[in-house]
Amino acid sequence: MNPVDRVARLVSMAGSALTALAVALPPIIYFGLSYQHAAGSLEAEAELNSIAITKVISANPDLWTYEQARLSEFLARRPRHHDAERRRVRDLKGRVVAENTDHLEEPVVERSLPLLDSGQPVGRIEIARSLRPLLLQALLLGLGLLPLGLLAFITLRSVPIGAIRAGQQALLRQRDAAQSYLDVAGVAFVRLDEAWRITLVNRQAEAVLGRSAAEVAGLGWVETFVEPSARAAVAEALGKARLGEVLALEHALLRPSGETRTLAWFVTQAADEAGRPGLLASGVDLTRQRELEQKLVHAQKLEAVGRLAGGVAHEFNNILSVIKVYASSLRRGFEPGDLRRTDVEEIIAASDRAASVARSLLTFSRRQVMAAAPVDLAKVLRAAERLVRPLLRSDLRLEVVVADEPLPVLADPVQVEQVILNLVTNARDAIGEAGLVRVSARAEFLDREQARAAGLEAPGRYARLEVVDDGPGFDAAIRARLFEPFFTTKEVGKGTGLGLSIVYGIVSQHRGAITCSSEPGRGATFTIRLPLLDGPVPVAAAAAPMAALVGGSETILLAEDDLALRQVLVRLLQRVGYTVVEAADGVEAVERFQAGRERIALVLLDVVMPRLNGRLALDQIRLLSPLVPALFLSGHAADVSGQREIPLGPEPLLRKPVEPEVLLQAVRQRLDGASCPAPVKAG
Repeated sequence: MNPVDRVARLVSMAGSALTALAVALPPIIYFGLSYQHAAGSLEAEAELNSIAITKVISANPDLWTYEQARLSEFLARRPRHHDAERRRVRDLKGRVVAENTDHLEEPVVERSLPLLDSGQPVGRIEIARSLRPLLLQALLLGLGLLPLGLLAFITLRSVPIGAIRAGQQALLRQRDAAQSYLDVAGVAFVRLDEAWRITLVNRQAEAVLGRSAAEVAGLGWVETFVEPSARAAVAEALGKARLGEVLALEHALLRPSGETRTLAWFVTQAADEAGRPGLLASGVDLTRQRELEQKLVHAQKLEAVGRLAGGVAHEFNNILSVIKVYASSLRRGFEPGDLRRTDVEEIIAASDRAASVARSLLTFSRRQVMAAAPVDLAKVLRAAERLVRPLLRSDLRLEVVVADEPLPVLADPVQVEQVILNLVTNARDAIGEAGLVRVSARAEFLDREQARAAGLEAPGRYARLEVVDDGPGFDAAIRARLFEPFFTTKEVGKGTGLGLSIVYGIVSQHRGAITCSSEPGRGATFTIRLPLLDGPVPVAAAAAPMAALVGGSETILLAEDDLALRQVLVRLLQRVGYTVVEAADGVEAVERFQAGRERIALVLLDVVMPRLNGRLALDQIRLLSPLVPALFLSGHAADVSGQREIPLGPEPLLRKPVEPEVLLQAVRQRLDGASCPAPVKAG
């Protein structure tokens, strides 16, 4: 029974008692007063009768006991009030000497006095009256007061109880309002008693704890929701809070599902409604925040490594360009079959392998040129299947599951194929014996929470590319480092540790996200999501045939900040008949063009240069000569200092390290006015 009901019950009992007293007390008082009056009148009457009989005794003291007739006649006389009375005269032995004939109904009131002769008792006179008329009058009085008593009872009971009920309803409304305020709060509220058992939670706390308020009521906070390693510290903190301190603590919270969540709490002493001491805690779920912090630290670490890798690859490509141009020149000086030509070809092959490593570094750093175009991911996956199957061992089974609907995405199909090859190769190496590798692609819609959990910025429709293997899997420690460059679980000499970091870079460059789920003994699943396009994939036009490799006599402006590469390119161009005007950066290129714009037929610009990049330099040159053709060179097409994307427009881009034949062919095409390839965005 709650306190309000107990008070209402006490009030009801008090009202009943007061009403009963109000109804019964007047008749009781009336009866008492009437009884006293009757007893007094009987005393007086007995005394008068005693005096009268004493006279008879004095007249004939020896014979009074034989005067029955006279005594009976005397006793039969009615008093003035005409109430029935019973009168008796008894001798000293108690025998009735005389009495009247009145019959009395019980109960009766009786008084007696001694009969004296010369001061000596010779008998007694007894007078009695019935109390029934008096009781009847008192009862009638009580019945007359009963309606008034009922009215008093109703008033005494309903008014206070109504006020109590109204107060109770007001308190309940206040409690419900306070509970609603707690429920809409963005933090979890938990109240604990002296033994740190839960007595109150709000809706947010129910969500955090993973249980309803009814399920958690009475459960011990420390032993139920705090993981064992943190219980001592949490108990110590709660003990300090019980002394009146406001404490902040953070601990991992256990949920019924077995998962843990990170909670930050402010705890202080607070009494409940009954004044019993306890604790009140307000907490915030920091699980998502801690995950984001870890992702941010990881992303910043990868970004820093990516900047370093991009810078190294840029310089590496310049060096390789010099090597390849000189090696190509040497190769032309030797006849086929000459051992020296073979040595030079080995140098060129080694530089090609080094260029592949540089491209991997650029891809990881997201500074590789991405020839993005609308493509159907389903078709790319079907085409990649022909490349993937030869890579697998005979004891491995490959399943490719592709959605029937098109999956249009803005992507570089070559880089997407590289992603698929890298992931399948990793799966192959992870499976020690016979096993299964499944590659699938389908469309899916992600809401805001799902997109955020997948590492994406916005909700919407995405193409989901998934590579699953039934290998040994790996633990959380390895999973946290999967996409770090040069991190590998393979034996020494069996992997560079760049495969997954390249995949991460390509996916990030395509504005997508990659996640991995794995546990020891349960294989691994890599999931890639790329934004789906709204429209259909256009049909690609056929590539134009390449023009013949020839030189010319025109004047070319060459802007390249790397001195060694600039010198070898000048030498190459001059060797086939071109006149070259050199510039060490973008500002100097604009100045040199302004000085000789009448004779300069083509500008050949490195994209990344100090003071002014190639794109901005070309913009200023076009203000002087809008129709001058241009050609871009770059080891990567984004500024290592942090510029993410340099739009190159319709001008072609040659990737370093550049083949001398490819460079000369591209120069000739631009001078002859050949059609340009589709616009390229570098970043």
